[in-house]
Amino acid sequence: MVASIWSPSDALLASYIEGNEIYASKVWGIRADNSYDNSANIQEMCYQLNNDGRGAKVILPRGIINYQTDFVITNPLVTIQGQGKDCSVLKQNDLTKDGVFFNYPIIFGLPTGGGIRDLSIESGNGFISSGSYGTGSIGSGVKVRNAADNFLGFNLGIYNFGRHIQLNHCFYTQWQFIRGLFAEFSAVELDLDGTNIGASNTFSFSKFSNLGYTGPQITRGLSVKASGGEQFHGLEFTSFGYGIVLKPESMSQQVLYLNFNSVWSDTSEFENWTIDGTDGRVWSTSMTNCSAAYSLDGHGILVTGANVDSLNWLGGRIRENAKHGAYHFGGTRVNIRAAEVAANSKNYPGVYDGVNIAPNINEDAIQANRIGNYASLSNTQQVGVNIAAGTGQRHLISDNNLYGNLLAPVSYNTSSLNNEITNNTPTDKPNTNTSNAIPYSGGVATAIPAASTGYVGANGVFNAATQDSPWVVPRTGFIREIYAKFGAAPGAGQSFTYTLFVNGVATSMAFTAADSATSGYTQNNGQIVNFGDTIELRVVTSAGAAVTKHRYLIVFE
Repeated sequence: MVASIWSPSDALLASYIEGNEIYASKVWGIRADNSYDNSANIQEMCYQLNNDGRGAKVILPRGIINYQTDFVITNPLVTIQGQGKDCSVLKQNDLTKDGVFFNYPIIFGLPTGGGIRDLSIESGNGFISSGSYGTGSIGSGVKVRNAADNFLGFNLGIYNFGRHIQLNHCFYTQWQFIRGLFAEFSAVELDLDGTNIGASNTFSFSKFSNLGYTGPQITRGLSVKASGGEQFHGLEFTSFGYGIVLKPESMSQQVLYLNFNSVWSDTSEFENWTIDGTDGRVWSTSMTNCSAAYSLDGHGILVTGANVDSLNWLGGRIRENAKHGAYHFGGTRVNIRAAEVAANSKNYPGVYDGVNIAPNINEDAIQANRIGNYASLSNTQQVGVNIAAGTGQRHLISDNNLYGNLLAPVSYNTSSLNNEITNNTPTDKPNTNTSNAIPYSGGVATAIPAASTGYVGANGVFNAATQDSPWVVPRTGFIREIYAKFGAAPGAGQSFTYTLFVNGVATSMAFTAADSATSGYTQNNGQIVNFGDTIELRVVTSAGAAVTKHRYLIVFE
């Protein structure tokens, strides 16, 4: 061991200190030859740095620095600096320990700063040392506790740890130009220190990925358990189990006022974004020009839990996810505006939707989006915006381009009329307070006989041939539903079958009313029609069906 570097009598060591810079190889004999065990040297370095009240910038040598001890800094004025990312490499060989742990006391009056920059940290076999894509230490590459101001993580590579970066009760730390690969639990994690919640940390211009990872895929890219006012800019999280997860684990935790700008979550095994207020509050979160794309077996965005309130997604992409593009399953006030919601339900064609709003959800706003199957080789998305049956109310669905969904632009099934669904293209949806629907209705003047096939349309006659009296649509739109009411039921074992015809050609929009039914109805397989198209209904009665009058309705939007 060497004497204290702060000893005024130690002229040799003093000569290694240039201003505020201390060269670790000269002062503590730290070697970067990828063979020497630097554990004792690092312990002495930390002891001396932590027991001096002054600041220091510690310069590490170029090469791979092996160690298998705790690397703990408690002096908040110390910065650890290498010769460049992937040039100076700290290699932790104890698979239970952190790479570097900045473990500060909670003394907010203490002058703060410190940080780590221009180096890489790895564990186990190591990505740089051996090209390892697998699991290393279960600890964190960089762990920071109780940083109060001006801590900087800059130009770092972090590989093969349980977590790349872990913050506990930190304020105003800044992280830029980070490359993190192969995390077992999470790439970045924000959490408590005891019951103390941090806030206002900033992450920018960094990429975290598990692409090619050979360990167990139980990971989260970004895991926020407790925070307030964090800023995330220009980040990418690729190929994790779950991309971005905002989920407090108890009501004593909260995730509030987070702002994401140009943050991508891509190719997650399950959900790309999860906003979960099941156990604690997740409030007032904003995502601007962000991306949720290519989940392998999950939704693009999942919002769940009663304690979610006010999520604002503006612009960006929600596309080509395995299931729903955005699934609002719990909480209230999800707002999606000016986004591209395209070709979702990729793994399950015709099953999942662009935006799906679960039963009894309130106050969503889906506005000015492009929602459909386009700009893709796949044509998979079922409904543009699907509002499930229930009592959900105060939804605003407006000004969306909804062309190109397999089944329908909007499916609206809630019993509440306190919703506004307007100015969408095609226009949507009847039975709301602002509907642009046109009802085409009629009734035959004489009873329709059994064992017959004919066509009904504008003139109230059961016509023998198609196109005798169809309606002509005045603009491009969507046939939402067809309905018929009968003077008498068809009878036991008998039926009336209705099929929508467009331009004299049968469509797949049809229903059969049988036995004691006195009406029939379908919304399935709705049809887009264009200006000047003709529409009518074909009626087929079975051999022993009741001879009765029919009344019918086509809803065009």
